[in-house]
Amino acid sequence: MAEARRRTRGSLTPAQILEGAFALAERVGLDGLSMPELARSLDIPVTSLYWHYRRKDELLRAMAEEALVAQAQLLPAVGTSSSWHAYLEDWFTALRDLYRRHDVLADLIVVRVDLHTDVAERLAAESRQRIADCLVAAGFDARVAARIVGALTVYTHGAVLAERNALRRLGGPVVGEADADFAFGLQTLVRGFERRLRAAR
Repeated sequence: MAEARRRTRGSLTPAQILEGAFALAERVGLDGLSMPELARSLDIPVTSLYWHYRRKDELLRAMAEEALVAQAQLLPAVGTSSSWHAYLEDWFTALRDLYRRHDVLADLIVVRVDLHTDVAERLAAESRQRIADCLVAAGFDARVAARIVGALTVYTHGAVLAERNALRRLGGPVVGEADADFAFGLQTLVRGFERRLRAAR
């Protein structure tokens, strides 16, 4: 009788399946996420999942695309800060905070780059380009602007991964001046870019 009360095939949309997958992954991690367990959490036959996603890696690729969409929506938009350097500091600080709050987003965007489809790569490139356009408007050469965004992305991703490794090694929250250290490094980089811009004028 319990089986008869389950949702029928096609009763869930891909968006609903992805929402359930993110919720489950937040509890068990990407490695612990399985199609049978996801089906149980959604109260559907596992064959209903395969109707939309034939394999787990297809589901994970769809999740990576959705993660990049969510990232763009959750981070500061261009024009919300008082200046281009304040925007860089605000955006990359918010990026770090987002990854620290949501391990699954960090895994999908920073760690599991093998999951990135052409769509995911386009979304990531569009996000970087929006920041670069802000820098070009401030007077930077387009190629320099792209390199600045790349450098700050590497810095932020590296900081997140280093903190996660320390967390696993210590078995608890990272103790120390992680926030202050990150802010100091970010501000130092941005001030260096500012000096470069002044020198080029």
